Amino acid sequence: MKCIVKNCQNHEHEGRFIGQLCSPCFGYISTEEGVHSQAYRNVQKLVEQEREECAKVADRQNGDDEQDPEFCVWSKAARHIAAAIRERGEK
Repeated sequence: MKCIVKNCQNHEHEGRFIGQLCSPCFGYISTEEGVHSQAYRNVQKLVEQEREECAKVADRQNGDDEQDPEFCVWSKAARHIAAAIRERGEK
């Protein structure tokens, strides 16, 4: 039997299983601790994708209407927001 977590390659004959989950995936899912499981890697990938989507929303708020001071301030703020969102993923 193979672990039911998407993309997990662990098989029952290779280590401990709890139900249909390998021990590392079960540990992460039940405690949110541990970085040595496919479940953890799957979550991290989703977090990175969501972070980039949020940054793209801020990027789309940028404009070039420099005649409108309020818009110009918002545009600069949006660029800073997008950069800050991306920087969080680099830590």
